[in-house]
Amino acid sequence: MKTVYAIIFFLLMQPAAILHCRQVDSTAVMSGIQGADMTLYAIWTKNKDFEKEKAIDCAELFLSRIDTSAHNIYLAHMYDYVSQWYEFEECLFSKAISYREGSLRQYTAIGDTHSQAMSESILGRLYYKKGLYHKALEYTYSAMELFTKTGSQKDIMDCNMMLGAIYKICNDIEKSDKCYQEYALLAEKLNDSLGMAKNINNMAALSFNTGDTARAIRLLLQAIDYSENVADTEELCTIYLNTALTYIHMGLYEKAESCLERARPLSNGIYEKGCWYAVYGQLYYNKDEKAKAISYFNKAIEEYGKGEFDRRISQLYEILNYLYQSSGDTINAYACLQKMYDYWTPESNNEIMIELFRAREEIAMNSKEMLLKKEKDRTKATILTSVSCTIILILSIILVMKKKTYEIKNREVAVKSQQRITEERKMYYLRMDNIINKAIHDLLKICQGIKNGKTREEIMGVCTELSESNNKDNMEDMGNFMYEFDNDFYRKLKKQYPSLTVNESRICVLLNKNLSTKEISEITRQSPESINLARYRLRKKLGLTGKGTTLQDFLNNFN
Repeated sequence: MKTVYAIIFFLLMQPAAILHCRQVDSTAVMSGIQGADMTLYAIWTKNKDFEKEKAIDCAELFLSRIDTSAHNIYLAHMYDYVSQWYEFEECLFSKAISYREGSLRQYTAIGDTHSQAMSESILGRLYYKKGLYHKALEYTYSAMELFTKTGSQKDIMDCNMMLGAIYKICNDIEKSDKCYQEYALLAEKLNDSLGMAKNINNMAALSFNTGDTARAIRLLLQAIDYSENVADTEELCTIYLNTALTYIHMGLYEKAESCLERARPLSNGIYEKGCWYAVYGQLYYNKDEKAKAISYFNKAIEEYGKGEFDRRISQLYEILNYLYQSSGDTINAYACLQKMYDYWTPESNNEIMIELFRAREEIAMNSKEMLLKKEKDRTKATILTSVSCTIILILSIILVMKKKTYEIKNREVAVKSQQRITEERKMYYLRMDNIINKAIHDLLKICQGIKNGKTREEIMGVCTELSESNNKDNMEDMGNFMYEFDNDFYRKLKKQYPSLTVNESRICVLLNKNLSTKEISEITRQSPESINLARYRLRKKLGLTGKGTTLQDFLNNFN
């Protein structure tokens, strides 16, 4: 059965504080800006702490009329105010990004390094919410460098959390885990209970995604205790939802429902309400109560539709398409498929992933080049300190340094070559998937103008064949594992379960070799989430749902 919802990483940081300055000073400064409407500014100043909607209207009008080359601290604060409103109250992240970029320009122009770093950090968070992960990585990494210069450990801690989530999307579990460890060390050092709770939640998310649900539950229950002690309702809601998702994955539906009921009164914002409905839909989906699942997923879409959650809405339409299709409702299934592509197309997703991998490799390359540069600098320093030594000693040192420099250059060339090969290979796979997905998308568009039901079914059949062909092509990468399909284990398994698909048979062979989810993911070029989903479907098809027998133990019976 398809998993619609993944465990939620806790990313939301508290809004940056708006600095309040003396009104007489701000009025004098702002009145000198060309195009400034001081009546609007006065209304904004009066209402920004009370009638916020009125204040927002005035602030937007004021900012739209002024000279764009003007810059001062008060303009920066106004941009901050509007950006926070659209991010946290309206969940309209495009507008929030636009105004946050305005505040970044202001802080950069006036030379406020810490506020500049804070704006870049928030932009990283906003682009993450928009699903533009390459932008999120670039802004967060830049903010991290600035915070390192200013020595702001709390902000460095938050950047580590964001980087951990982004590297998780790259499937770079090692870097993701390292970022969360750095976050945990800083949270403990600063005695930040809320920060420690957030980190435990994210570590639970990593455990869930690698298939260790037992560890995920232990961590989430620990995170609940931390959150209840600091009385943070937003985080507590997120952790209850994550705990419910984990229980759903384990088949413990009563415990999952209990967690959802605890999360209900805490789900106040657009995002929280959408998540709550979606997780409840996942519960009924796993319980095979399709009508209730459809109802809750539609409610989640309605809630998310109040903000900008295109990727989440697209995921929900994808699962609704599957539910309607399995119920025989082809009209609604097709409508959901069209809406899914309206919100988020595979082409745009692949383009984002290509840019994300490119940004990640560029950052990694810059880091390695900096390390190599430091090593070269240390080498030069060693040579300079050796000037006072004897001629023989100087000649010996020069020879050693030349050898080191030669080795460093060789390593640098090797690193660049390997990274280029890796990036080109990943981009090739993504482009090939993009071509196939575009062909499917174009065929679905053609279906809209065809009234003949038989012709439409034939075209849909072609789409299915293309999708299955794409999956079969992955078999070519299995190399050393192909011989496993010609042995007693495979023949016995297929004889007893002839309905297993090629992909399911392939995963059974790899599981029988005691390979981990991560190893199978790397061999098949599928995400760990897809492997976990396939394992869940296998358990259901093999009749293991609700039983204590593991897949590996079951498959051993065929050896």
